[in-house]
Amino acid sequence: MRIDLDAFCSRDNDRYYLTKPFTVGAFTYATNGHIIVRIDKRFDVDAAPADFPVKDPEAPLKDVETTTYQAPSFKLPRLLAPLDRCPVCDGRGNIHFCPDCNCGCEACGNTGQSNPEHDVSTTIGAANFYLPYIRQMLQLPNVEIARPAAPEAAMLFRFEGGIGALMPMRGMHARHVEIEVMNSEPMDAA
Repeated sequence: MRIDLDAFCSRDNDRYYLTKPFTVGAFTYATNGHIIVRIDKRFDVDAAPADFPVKDPEAPLKDVETTTYQAPSFKLPRLLAPLDRCPVCDGRGNIHFCPDCNCGCEACGNTGQSNPEHDVSTTIGAANFYLPYIRQMLQLPNVEIARPAAPEAAMLFRFEGGIGALMPMRGMHARHVEIEVMNSEPMDAA
């Protein structure tokens, strides 16, 4: 299965260097600065330039080989229906008014429709995470996660064809949802 790496890239033009996947050595990466995935080198993805600001894309993945993983044992709440128009970009899907603008709206994912989960967090293990990134991670094939033991620890995950990490939030959003545990294992277990 071929992973859509662009889905994990930034839509923020201020971090233009994260708006497309990049290759370093034997691996290809995609990140928006909050979530990162690594797969074996794809030859259709350019190497990171010499002046690339991300010096060590492996840093958030350093413990991935020595970590215990399990299939997610929780169920997320139903996805809320999108609202009519994104209030950030006024339904354009881009931040600016220019017709050839490539500055996508992160609030709606360039769709122009409001994302009702834009400011929603949830807790897994000891850490809080942005709910849309949890949903994105769970769409990967055969994903397994390692629950973070500390609030500041990234959640490492692996999936068929790669590995990744999701950075935690510093706190909860005002809109915070609890996840439903699907077995008797406590969610705060490491």
